Amino acid sequence: MKTIAISILVSALCLLGGSKGYDDPYLDDVLRIRIINFYGSADSMAEDVGTDEPSGRSDDGAFWGHSFIELKNISGSYLQVGLLGFGNNSCMTIGCFSGIKSGGNPVYGSDGIWYNRESWEPSGQGFLSLESQSLTTTIDELGRAVIADIITTAGNSYYDLFTHNCTHLAVQIWNAVAPSYWILSPTIAAPYTLRTAITNKAGHGTNVSFNCGSTVGYVDGNPPSLHTTW
Repeated sequence: MKTIAISILVSALCLLGGSKGYDDPYLDDVLRIRIINFYGSADSMAEDVGTDEPSGRSDDGAFWGHSFIELKNISGSYLQVGLLGFGNNSCMTIGCFSGIKSGGNPVYGSDGIWYNRESWEPSGQGFLSLESQSLTTTIDELGRAVIADIITTAGNSYYDLFTHNCTHLAVQIWNAVAPSYWILSPTIAAPYTLRTAITNKAGHGTNVSFNCGSTVGYVDGNPPSLHTTW
């Protein structure tokens, strides 16, 4: 009876931890995760008017920077991460954005969590010319479940400049699964502060490349669903 109780307690702690922080020796890593932050110099921000349009795609061209999560499937098989799946050795990005327009009209529900929207940037204006900072680790199936829960929790997909922007979401996901020595302050709220926080961590990367998946879509609704056409 005592053995059963201990097993139940350990299982509960693992679910609460949701990351490799407890270093479960029985679970293999299935995802490589990176938090990536782009931030420009003062010169590159000369035209800013204070908007936090993460991808530099606001109507007036204003630009601050962008923070997001990149995942790579290292499991050897197809994996689902929330509402979207991808194959072995493939990547996807997860970011928080303000809404888009279609035919000049706002697309309802398009503000919030997006898969692979960062893939739009190479074809136009954006953050790719700026310096980037990153942290990278690997996570197991429990970590994957934690990320999926964040993405699919009803009401979690929205954009607010001050309370739920690209940096808020990236830090939230990263902190939920990262090792304790790489946890970032949950009060970080903008790419320029995230830049300092990442570069203060031993083992950080600079100007890393990243890859997106081919499916671009936003999360909306209750229960949340993935929208890939608009």
